[in-house]
Amino acid sequence: MNLITQKKIVRGDGVVVKRLGERTAALDLTVRTFFSKAGDNIARRGSESKKSQSYTGANINMKAISNIKNLVAAYESIKSNPGNMTAALDPTTLDGTSLNMLKSLQKKLKAGKFQFSPARRINIPKPGKTSTRPLTIASPREKIIQKAIQLVLEPFYDPLFSDSSHGFRPERGTRTAMKFIAEKFQSAKYIIEADFSKAFDRIPHDHLVEILSRDIKCEKTITLLKSGLKAGFAEKGVLHEYSHLGTPQGSILSPLLCNLYLHELDKFMERLEGEFNRGERRQKSAVYTSLTNKARHWRNKGLDKTNYAEYRKIIKQMTMTPSMAQDDRFTRLNYVRYADDFIIGIEGSSTQARAILDKVKNFVELELKLEFNPDKTGITDFSRREVKFLGYTIAAPFLKGASKPMEKIKLKGKTITRRKKLRVKIQMDKKKVLSRLLTRKIVNMKTNHLSHKTLEYRGRFLGNMVNLSHADIIRYYNSIIRGLNNYYDFVDNRSDLLHVIWLITESCALTLAMKFKLKTLKKIFSKLGKGLTCEIPSDKGPKYISIIGPNELTKGTFKAVKNPNPTFDLGKLWNAKFTATNLNKSCLICGTEQDVEMHHVRKIKDLRNRESP
Repeated sequence: MNLITQKKIVRGDGVVVKRLGERTAALDLTVRTFFSKAGDNIARRGSESKKSQSYTGANINMKAISNIKNLVAAYESIKSNPGNMTAALDPTTLDGTSLNMLKSLQKKLKAGKFQFSPARRINIPKPGKTSTRPLTIASPREKIIQKAIQLVLEPFYDPLFSDSSHGFRPERGTRTAMKFIAEKFQSAKYIIEADFSKAFDRIPHDHLVEILSRDIKCEKTITLLKSGLKAGFAEKGVLHEYSHLGTPQGSILSPLLCNLYLHELDKFMERLEGEFNRGERRQKSAVYTSLTNKARHWRNKGLDKTNYAEYRKIIKQMTMTPSMAQDDRFTRLNYVRYADDFIIGIEGSSTQARAILDKVKNFVELELKLEFNPDKTGITDFSRREVKFLGYTIAAPFLKGASKPMEKIKLKGKTITRRKKLRVKIQMDKKKVLSRLLTRKIVNMKTNHLSHKTLEYRGRFLGNMVNLSHADIIRYYNSIIRGLNNYYDFVDNRSDLLHVIWLITESCALTLAMKFKLKTLKKIFSKLGKGLTCEIPSDKGPKYISIIGPNELTKGTFKAVKNPNPTFDLGKLWNAKFTATNLNKSCLICGTEQDVEMHHVRKIKDLRNRESP
């Protein structure tokens, strides 16, 4: 007999409350809430607890970490992540989580007996590159402890971090970093691009623990953090230990520990900025002032009418001449960091930029014991070449030697022609996005159908999506389009963004063409319409879902941090999420409050047609 609950199931990554020994299937697959509360008598997750609690260094102790409310909040925060259904070296996952299991972890933490176990390491390819990136997969149940530690540490440390740090912080992300660049790099002459050589893998444990010990006086907490740092990993059957270097990539704590360690660099840059910055404002350029006086004299004498050709030469020379003096009387340094990536904007000479880079390099090598990647570290003449940062292309307002465009405005009843004010150009790195789509096989390279000589990007069908329903295929592609638009909706090269979105739409159409056994784009669009529309049955009448079109995507601003993650997850099959939770509540099936467990599954089909023993 199948036991089917009538209570709405909350969508997540497959968690169902059940009594021991029982399983259930669910009917309602329409709800799309990704997180749920842990109950009125349980602590809120980290983003909520930060607003309601005031932390000091004394609060960072084992009592706070092992508090059962904190452990439940930690579980609530990570339970819907699909990666937590991936086992590490031991076969356990979040499946079967219960209050009794959390209480057992609590006892070990309080007694100081909890030890992190070695993780499993795999190497994943970098998009568009032959090199790989190491990814450490920790035990999903140990991730609850990692998250519990983060929930205690983050509210204390985050307010102390610099405004120049934007990576992996609440209410900050790539959007706030771009806003900072748009505001502060307007007059930058040189950009210092720096890239750490494996920063996560080379952070010295002793120095990091020393920084932590400045505020954390609880020995059990320090010992627990050391255990996480030295747990090591197994790769291809060989056990490796973090003897004295590195924080595991993929660990929940790694971004916070990296920010904490590189906060020393942020403080150094603040001191360097104070030493480097000079002057209150730039002085007027003597050459530009001379040309301005000459043009005024010609107008007063009427020469602009009698000798118009020579007058236009003076005006053209003015448009090619900076109005402000470019000298050492006014210098500025601006620095922005996202995790282990940062750039420095210099308003000054190339000699000063080289001196700044040398000072930063010395600090990183001598004080932080880290190294820069020499191939990705250097100085760029911002007025001649663009820079790439966090998936964006950043270009100066206008190239060196070019004249600014002119504009006409009315001032006191007169029409005045003046040089137009330009801003830093922030654009989507189209090449990087297409490379990622190519890796995911959403696009491929084909010969241009007109010239038959050049290659171009075209959408490609996804064979692994064909067996999904029409509506699910549309939702999947819409999630990719929304992710791209959320990340790049404010860029200046919006036409490139819309072209990429068309390629994704083309991939969706080809996938549906394969599903319905149609051969061409023309046939599938003729059958389903421009929006590839699908009808969804509903008790309240038919509903329709279509692929997101360009008219539905509006240009955004810097105001909201819509996507703090610098990459969009193209491989994430959101439709496999299926969650009902609340550890402290009764079973959805029989109503008992005894021995209630949370069961996670990867796919909805794993729950269907299951009979209760």
